[in-house]
Amino acid sequence: MSLFLYLLTAVVAYGAWKMKSLTASGAVAAFIFGGLSVAGFGFTGMAVMGSFFFSSVLLEKVLRSEDKKEAKGARRDAVQVMANGGAASACAFLQIFFPHSVFFIGFTAAYAAAAADTWASAIGRKSKEQPVSTRTGGLVEPGISGGVTRLGNLAAGGGSIFVTVSAWFLEPEMFSAIILLVLFLTAFLSQFADAWLGAVYQSLFQCRVCGEKTEQSVHCRKLTKLVKGKRWWSNDAVNFAAVSSGAVCAMLIYTIVTG
Repeated sequence: MSLFLYLLTAVVAYGAWKMKSLTASGAVAAFIFGGLSVAGFGFTGMAVMGSFFFSSVLLEKVLRSEDKKEAKGARRDAVQVMANGGAASACAFLQIFFPHSVFFIGFTAAYAAAAADTWASAIGRKSKEQPVSTRTGGLVEPGISGGVTRLGNLAAGGGSIFVTVSAWFLEPEMFSAIILLVLFLTAFLSQFADAWLGAVYQSLFQCRVCGEKTEQSVHCRKLTKLVKGKRWWSNDAVNFAAVSSGAVCAMLIYTIVTG
């Protein structure tokens, strides 16, 4: 069974590369993380990871919500895969050597948090209202990190619920009502942590030629000027920090609740 799941993971990663959802490095990273998910949690781990990956890819393909201000295009590379799946894969790795239910909670929370952020970005970009800054409360330009909309918040809740319910459906005995609520809230709130980190620390550049603000370090074939945040605080770093915080918080609360 495990061999079949590893082969299926390879086929899915290859298919995502052929469909231009992943770069070559992203496909390799997805296969490695998928393999860890299978090794740690079997079919359930692969299915929970799949609930995040397939729903996110489908949304981005259907809505065509790529943002030209982003540093990277719609194809996810290895760093982007790490940003979204690194925390979950760490939980799967720990589960292999130190089996405990808390790691499945962290694994689920991490992918639920990643789904909340991805759904919020993909659907929130379709909002007709101007985003509100999580740092100042004022209006910000659409596409600038740190802004949230009501539509995006609803989408974040949807992504969190989708992954959490997927895990509950596969392993119902592990989830009481309070644990389901904890997973939903930590994943949902991590999206606000992502937005706040984006508003405060994420790098934002300005083109020296056309003046457009962007996450890209090169624009109009010229190096851009840093106007906000820290140069090394990329969108990927923000995503990794927010997803990891959601997973850690869920694990801590689960440990306290279950005593």
